[in-house]
Amino acid sequence: MIESAAGEPFLTYMQQQVFTPLRLLHTTADQNTQIIEQRSRFYELPKDGAVENAPYVDNSYKWAGGGFLSTPEDLVRFGSSLLQPGLLKADTLKIMFTEQKTISGQEVPYGIGWFLHKSHAGKWTYEHSGGSVGGTSQLILYPDGHVVIALVTNLSDAPWKREEVEAIAEKFADESKEW
Repeated sequence: MIESAAGEPFLTYMQQQVFTPLRLLHTTADQNTQIIEQRSRFYELPKDGAVENAPYVDNSYKWAGGGFLSTPEDLVRFGSSLLQPGLLKADTLKIMFTEQKTISGQEVPYGIGWFLHKSHAGKWTYEHSGGSVGGTSQLILYPDGHVVIALVTNLSDAPWKREEVEAIAEKFADESKEW
């Protein structure tokens, strides 16, 4: 859809319209044929608990849905860009972070691409996680305090819990007098 609307290849569009303007210097498409500086090895943790290499996977089929490599720093930059108009218009952000409704009218705790809920401390959060063979990520935005937390690991199905990630964010929030 983006290629059709923009009239250019998806990766070119992403680089020119998202990565470069936001200074996402370490975000790139996961292209197995290219040497990507500081690309980490990917791992899995089978049920027996012995870490092993993750199998080869070609994520190029899902670039738009999670086929990128990035760093926590770049993810925080990206998340921060969603806390105010700029990359996206104010109306677009409002729609993205508004709970959607089922056909019957019941609200669901999901916006457009983001889970929306209150943390244990009662602060609104917007969350999105990601996973692939050999990697897991979590991005949590605290819009009221302008706090963004990004966790990235080179392990499939990382064993962290959302509550643990929230506890880290809450610590930053407690130290921020803006809340």
